[in-house]
Amino acid sequence: MSGFRELGNKDVKGTIDNYIAKFERGHMTGDEGRKDCEEFVNNYYDIATDFYEYGWGECFHFAPMQRNETFVEAVKRHEYYLALKLGLGKGVTVLDAGCGIGGPAVNIAGFSGCNIIGLNINKYQIGKAIALAKKRNVSQQVDFVPGSFLEIPRLDCSLDAVYAIEATVHAADQAKCYGEIFRVIKPGGAFGCYEWCLTDLYDPSNQQHVDIKRQIELGDGLPDMRTVQETLSVLERVGFTVEEWEDRGRVTAVNDVPWYRTLDHGALSVQGFRTSKLGVKWTGAMVRCMESLRLAPKGTSECHNTLCKAIPALVQGGKLGIFTPALFFLARKPRADEKPEEEFATAEEDSQGSKETDSEASQKASSPNECEPSQEA
Repeated sequence: MSGFRELGNKDVKGTIDNYIAKFERGHMTGDEGRKDCEEFVNNYYDIATDFYEYGWGECFHFAPMQRNETFVEAVKRHEYYLALKLGLGKGVTVLDAGCGIGGPAVNIAGFSGCNIIGLNINKYQIGKAIALAKKRNVSQQVDFVPGSFLEIPRLDCSLDAVYAIEATVHAADQAKCYGEIFRVIKPGGAFGCYEWCLTDLYDPSNQQHVDIKRQIELGDGLPDMRTVQETLSVLERVGFTVEEWEDRGRVTAVNDVPWYRTLDHGALSVQGFRTSKLGVKWTGAMVRCMESLRLAPKGTSECHNTLCKAIPALVQGGKLGIFTPALFFLARKPRADEKPEEEFATAEEDSQGSKETDSEASQKASSPNECEPSQEA
């Protein structure tokens, strides 16, 4: 695998051990926790990207399915829904926050005709994204740049829209992430997202629920996951107006195949290979073999094992309805002549009161309707 060759003799075991130790101590928040999460995820995707692309395709995300469609068709429909909700089209410039290897950006650019800037902390994935855009003849519409959505390298108010597909859950500081997205969007522009969240059915006093949550976080290199209501509240506090939201992961009369089907079928298939039982075993065996032959860095197999912990937890969380990978929301930045609406209220905040972090307060302190010239971040 080319990703392993690029890593050479890099030892990722120390990074993994440090990440697991800090996770178990609850030290995955704040600036230090953010750096640990990013380092772990960055190292993992250096190693796992080629396997994921082989088994999962060009788009590393879930999608609700219909019985009469393939997984690839469901993934594209999921992406096109987001593009339509954002009103993307020719002449529109949009940021893909956490673009992976560029699959969604390439699909959406071809579907809508818009211009897309893909942002990703992983340079190996950026290289693959650039190659994919060239292969699909959309290089003139799509550009990929290295960077974090916690420090977006764009001018204030320079983008018509931003979207994120199952990516911003990796942000240790959700308010800072959404605040950065708010900063770079033009007044009147929109932010559309599929976010990983805990649903209203999640009970923090239920030990089974807590264990499932922790295994998902550990296995996917995540900070403390937020609830649906917490997420919507943060959007409002940084200045957005939430126009609509729904859990697109729910089984409905239209989407009658659950999103976790690709993890739960247990049989070999092209689209679900990496997460099928056989696929996981095969990948693990290949990684161990490559590591023993020094074709993969020390710690690669341990990294793979850690990420695989999330698979049964995701399935359990989906079946119990306490977790969704597809909280869809459409949030808009008010225009300069619009009066910001009242802060989004939740039942939990009504009873307990709203608590803002320092990051949230600093974002709220700046005017949401004024865009002054600034330097590149």
